[in-house]
Amino acid sequence: MSIDDHQEALYNVRAVIPDHLEIFDRWRKMSDDYKAACPAAKLNVRYGPADEEVLDFFPATSSNGPMIMVIHGGYWQAKDKDDNAFSATELNAAGIGVAVVNYTLCPHTTVREITAQMRRAAQWLWDNAHDLGTDRDRFFVAGHSAGGHLAAMLMTVDWPAPNMIKGAVSVSGLFDLTELIETTINIEVGLNHEEAAALSPVNHRPTAKSPMVLAVGGDESVGFHGQAEALRKAWEPFGVPITILPLPGCHHLSAFEALADRNSALFQATLSLMEK
Repeated sequence: MSIDDHQEALYNVRAVIPDHLEIFDRWRKMSDDYKAACPAAKLNVRYGPADEEVLDFFPATSSNGPMIMVIHGGYWQAKDKDDNAFSATELNAAGIGVAVVNYTLCPHTTVREITAQMRRAAQWLWDNAHDLGTDRDRFFVAGHSAGGHLAAMLMTVDWPAPNMIKGAVSVSGLFDLTELIETTINIEVGLNHEEAAALSPVNHRPTAKSPMVLAVGGDESVGFHGQAEALRKAWEPFGVPITILPLPGCHHLSAFEALADRNSALFQATLSLMEK
């Protein structure tokens, strides 16, 4: 495959974050520490048939509150739920149950199958919301980077329960996958143009008018800002209320960290989304 140097510069985020390995180590430590401090957590709960189809659920301090499903990033080929448990800390304290989900990584599977796994995870969580001490009528999804893509794809599913997902938060999400075809990201992912277009949220009609927050770090490339604008342009005509939230001073990784900062604009926007 050929590499387009311009597209590579827009989306190869690790190349422009020299301390990304240290950040990932910090995420894992914070996540390990939170799991240890949360004895009521339900870890490695199975939601589907594949070995990787497991999730960790972190209950809120109060019962019968909303629940949010958090989907990790890593361009569908890296990272793990165990790197992302830290995202539950302040959400739990605010009365929100948090499910951090895993999925099989490329090249061992495809983006299409990962999308199907996320549908299974969302349906399992909704079906089991009561047993998890949450209100299934207040079920939300969130994701970072590739997880933001997957969160948006869940908004296009014709769920058995109408308006099952009440809102979504996407941090540095990817909504037009054709932008990635001629980048090194696609070496492991293996998308051709037809499949990339078919799996791009911008080419799907949302099945509900649930509100969305699309957050993008102020220090991210124009590619990520353009992705958010493309989804807004595609979905607002269908009545989806979309808020594009800039996060000044944040790069691709620190933007996601803001979800665990009660004073951040992202955290506050997430709470506001759940109150609508």
